Amino acid sequence: LTLIRGSGPSRNAMAPNPNHRSLTANAKDVVLGFKVHAGQPPGRVLVKSLDPGSWATRSGVQVNSELLFVNGKEVKRMTEKDFKACLKKRPVKLVFADPCPDPDAENA
Repeated sequence: LTLIRGSGPSRNAMAPNPNHRSLTANAKDVVLGFKVHAGQPPGRVLVKSLDPGSWATRSGVQVNSELLFVNGKEVKRMTEKDFKACLKKRPVKLVFADPCPDPDAENA
């Protein structure tokens, strides 16, 4: 796995939980490469899909990860308009919670 310098995972105060992934997309990362489930903020925002080879894929974002913070702002409290505007800014700092294992998958 090769990450573009400055675009890979880093831990900081916004992601103290080991199950959280703090990432920064810089100016060269024009397209983030992930889509979210319908029902953008306000409320929880979960990753629906990833574009192959995209910044999100290279950075280790996973399907069903929850996007918690954008530039230090709690996503579930943002308006949809603010959310979209923040995702267009560079650099943009994103904090994702890794997806929880599906308990139903173990019993299938």
